[in-house]
Amino acid sequence: MLTRVDLKEVDSRIATRVLAAKIDLLKEMSKMEARIEKAAVARHSEIYTLVDGLAKEIKENDEFREVVTEQIRKIRVVVGV
Repeated sequence: MLTRVDLKEVDSRIATRVLAAKIDLLKEMSKMEARIEKAAVARHSEIYTLVDGLAKEIKENDEFREVVTEQIRKIRVVVGV
């Protein structure tokens, strides 16, 4: 039969194991959080690079459109349209 002393010892062992498991879980969560943060930074950098390239292309297309529009306007003036 278990005595009070035995029960306290069992409770102490269980509490120690639970505390150790909690510490391990917090360490693993911290590692996962670091990996997620690193992945998020990498994705942000990748998206920024893609958007920056797209913005440059749009700017170049706008500049080209302005040049062509000006050339068409000059031709219309010469032709009299």
